Amino acid sequence: MSIVITALEQSLIMLPLILGMYISYRVLKITDLTVDGTYVLGAAVFARSLSFGLFPALIFAVISGGIIGSIVSLCRRITALTGLCRNTCKFYALFR
Repeated sequence: MSIVITALEQSLIMLPLILGMYISYRVLKITDLTVDGTYVLGAAVFARSLSFGLFPALIFAVISGGIIGSIVSLCRRITALTGLCRNTCKFYALFR
């Protein structure tokens, strides 16, 4: 029974990522990997904030994901880069 509960907990943790990818690929018909990068960035900011003893870590994680999403959205609107090139530049900037 504990295996089932663990599986449900992990699937609920990944649910926002899965829904974001579904919306961008199926509903909007856009190849966008921003969801992947911002999800990992939010987790990293949350973990780093907790390690520094900052208690509003969840707020920092949400704000960092929103900032990166806004930057990628502005790049999409302003530049004429393709989706793959734009996402490659974003991943390079995030994980450098």
